[in-house]
Amino acid sequence: MLFPLLATAQVPKNFLSDVQRQIAFISDSVRGGQSWTAVNGAHITLNYVSSPNLGPEKAAQYRDAFEGALSSDCKTLNLDLPADKVVFYLYPDAKALGKAVGSPVPLPEGISFNDWAAVVDDPKGLTSDLKGLVAEGAARVLIHTKLDAPYGCPLFTDGLVQLLRSTFLNEAWTSRPASADATPLRKFVAAPQTPQIAITQGSRLCAYLLQEDHGDPTRLKQLITELSKQRLADLRSPGKLAWDARVEHTCAEVFGKNLDGLEAAWRAKYKS
Repeated sequence: MLFPLLATAQVPKNFLSDVQRQIAFISDSVRGGQSWTAVNGAHITLNYVSSPNLGPEKAAQYRDAFEGALSSDCKTLNLDLPADKVVFYLYPDAKALGKAVGSPVPLPEGISFNDWAAVVDDPKGLTSDLKGLVAEGAARVLIHTKLDAPYGCPLFTDGLVQLLRSTFLNEAWTSRPASADATPLRKFVAAPQTPQIAITQGSRLCAYLLQEDHGDPTRLKQLITELSKQRLADLRSPGKLAWDARVEHTCAEVFGKNLDGLEAAWRAKYKS
């Protein structure tokens, strides 16, 4: 969860100030009220809450997973590893994390805000799914801090998170990112909610764009940063320009083709 990545052009009044207050509240809540034990790595600090199922040895496994994900992401995006340690939090269970951030429900998938992320321990250990959540947390922190993109278009921003996760996990599809759905991508951009299939499609489009630039992430990073700027402009002046038009314009400026053009080229390349 990276907050906020809105897919709708309908923005509540005082949205930005409300977001800032909520982020500050949640950040303070996560950092406080716990007896933290720190495990340091080369580029991260993992704070965890000791429990019968969670001790130093297991915490070190999470630390190494975060380190690995961070290194993988920086390699993919051609970024320097952070000079200052990135802070991550490890909670003993989803209920404890939900309580810490004032959520009425448990948060089994963790949470990411600004320059930190929190995940929940699994008694079974660091499963593949949990490694994926660790990778997502690391990716979201980098997108916010290194690409200066706290906002964005979920098709691309969440899509990039999924691509970074899949790259870290060495998933086979990343070498041939074919489409998984026939729905035109512009329909996802204009929709009030972003379904998982949209993020899946976005991850494959991001992989295609990266491959077309021979692994050079310069334009993809520029697209993510510019879309964040456009989303912020949209939040400040809602309705001045339709959100889908902003996305089309940004794609054309960065890649020389609008979203429909990028999609057509991507689908044609991997057509069965």
